[in-house]
Formats: sequence, structure tokens, C-alpha cells
Amino acid sequence: FSKHGRCHLRQLVVLPQHRRKGVASALLDAVLQHRPDLMQLSVAQSLDGAVSWAKHVSSELIGDLAPLIGLAGNGDVELHTFSIQDGRRPVLHAEMLKPDWVNAFPQSARRSAGRVADMLRPPSAGGFATSHASVQAYAGHVHLGLNDAEYLHLPVRIAGPVKAMEDAVLEHPRGSPERAIALALGTRHSSGYFRESCMRRSMPLAYPWQVGYAMLLLGEQVVEVAEVAARALEGAPDEWVRGFIAHNGEVFRRVERRAVSYWNEYWRGDGMALWEYPPYMAVQRLKRR
Repeated sequence: FSKHGRCHLRQLVVLPQHRRKGVASALLDAVLQHRPDLMQLSVAQSLDGAVSWAKHVSSELIGDLAPLIGLAGNGDVELHTFSIQDGRRPVLHAEMLKPDWVNAFPQSARRSAGRVADMLRPPSAGGFATSHASVQAYAGHVHLGLNDAEYLHLPVRIAGPVKAMEDAVLEHPRGSPERAIALALGTRHSSGYFRESCMRRSMPLAYPWQVGYAMLLLGEQVVEVAEVAARALEGAPDEWVRGFIAHNGEVFRRVERRAVSYWNEYWRGDGMALWEYPPYMAVQRLKRR
């Protein structure tokens, strides 16, 4: 443990004669009793037994969410990191965060966001959530300025069953702020198909804060998702778009850099010019508004 409440559990090895007796799991349980603010668990990819145990732990703790995505903790554990390493090079690395859906929206929408959040919280207050209804955030947050005094904290990605997210959408009527909020969270989901669907159903944008959610999608690797986001932004009022760029210049530049990076990696070799790449074109159009 570090002085900042962080725990790093690395190079965990059980002697062959003591394996399959629950030793590693008992050690992990003992560490979690201390409720670290952040925990990192690493095993070597070359150790088949250790990797198998890690997969088992992941399956036990988060059910059928993406394998090895992380450790979904109870409300007392703020953040977990789970990684498999090959030597010093991370092979897999993901973070599971305690969901904070309410702060992903402006103060004026917090009550509505709370109603949506109630549908997405893990059902268990103690132990580890194993229900398929559990929806978690991972990989950190994106901080967006809404105005000079208010910031939003969007999850970089959300993991969990699409059905749980879709239920949160359909529970609320069209045109309601709750449905807009549920759809916005859906644009952060790990499923590209669901992100695209949620962005499409968010049109036309009805709230200034939706611009931030749509803008981030222009930095997507999946071009189809970015194209839907571009259409949504084209219909948004100019003052909303200009306001977002003014308060989030670095985020906007990062989105542009990602668009260029994805074009260079996946499309440049096919003969597509940068100015023909849809996400990059969308960014340039926004600059001119």
C-alpha cells in the first residue's frame, strides 16, 4: 500500500504444491478488506495458471461483462485496475470506476440524472456485484466545461449489458430529459452499435450539454458512429457549438488529433485523403461555425 491509499498486487505466484487451494483468492480478499482507493492486480501472461485464475476472478466478480475488463467492486471501493502483463509491456489494462452518472450532467439536470442512475446502480450494497444488471464505468473520465462555472465528468467508457442501458432509455417517454440522459450515457457504451443507435435517437439535440457527448464521438475509430455524431452537431445551434469549443479547446484539439490518427492508421493506406475522411471533415466544419 502507498500513502495515497493505492494498492499494487504484482507478481502473485503460488507454489505448485499449494495451488488450487484458494490461496491467491484469499490473499486478494484480504487486500480488498482494506478498501483501497485504487488497486492494481497484475499477473504474468506467461504463467498459464495465473492467467486462468485471473479470468476466473474476473468472471466471478463481474459475471458476463467483457472478460478481463476489471473488478466491479462494491460502493466502498472507488477504483480498481486489472491488468495482464507480458514482462513490462501491458497486454491488457482496464479500469473499473464507481459510477458517478449524476456528475456527467449539468446541475439543472441532476434530478433527472439521478432517476436514470437509480436504474443503473449495482443491486448489491455489500460484497461484489455479480448481477447482469450491473453497469460500470471504466478507463477514467473526460472533464468538459459547460460554462465558466460548471464542469461535466463523462465516463470514457461504460461496460454492462446493452439491455440494462436500453431499459433505462425505454423507461422514460420521448422528449423527456431522462430519456436524453439515458441516451447520452449510451453514447459512452463499449458497443459501437449501441453508441451509434443512442446518438441517432438523440437527434435533434435538445440541450446544450448534448453537444459535448456528440463532439467526443468525432474522435471515434468507428466511422459510422462519428458520421451520426456529425449530423447531430450540424443541427445544433451555432452558439452551443461555439460555446463548447470555447470552454473545451484542448478536448476539441484532442478529438481532431484522434481523427487524424485513425485516418492515418486505417484509411490513408487505402488512398483516402485526410480532407475526405468524414470525422476530420466534421471537425473542420465545426471550426468554421
